Amino acid sequence: MLVHPPDGCLQYHTELDGRFTTFNFLPTNDNHLAQQQYSICIRQEEGFCCIQYMVCNDVAETGMTLNTKAMEIPMMGFTDTYCSMDYVGIAGSGGVCNTAPGGALVSRYCGTKLNFVDMSKEHAPICDCTAPFAVEIRTDGISDVVGDTANTAKSRGICLEYTQIPC
Repeated sequence: MLVHPPDGCLQYHTELDGRFTTFNFLPTNDNHLAQQQYSICIRQEEGFCCIQYMVCNDVAETGMTLNTKAMEIPMMGFTDTYCSMDYVGIAGSGGVCNTAPGGALVSRYCGTKLNFVDMSKEHAPICDCTAPFAVEIRTDGISDVVGDTANTAKSRGICLEYTQIPC
């Protein structure tokens, strides 16, 4: 059976679990590509209602670095209003996987730690129970080099692992 991705999906994953990265994440330690606006979509499998995302375990220390230049406090994760330039968008996501949304929901993540709580110093699993499942990647046109001063905190992008969660 031929599977077609929904409109607007640059990448389309059809497995129960897997991983994806933003462009320019590997194999370099350089900055992410500027002016990117695309979606990475995951086909919802029958009997599965949520997807849990985590920073890739093998690159956990550098697995999320988005919008690091703008962060006044290094080595923290931020959400929503703090994430206006470079971010990963997972609409209606949070920290609990179930079919009934509960607690505060978040739509944008940036900084160096993936977490649904602002100013977190640790990665945490993110859960999305709002199909269709899409992860938005947004980067602006501002370089991580200002004048002759390079950003020492590289904005590499993100590496995420995902697992579909049964209903």
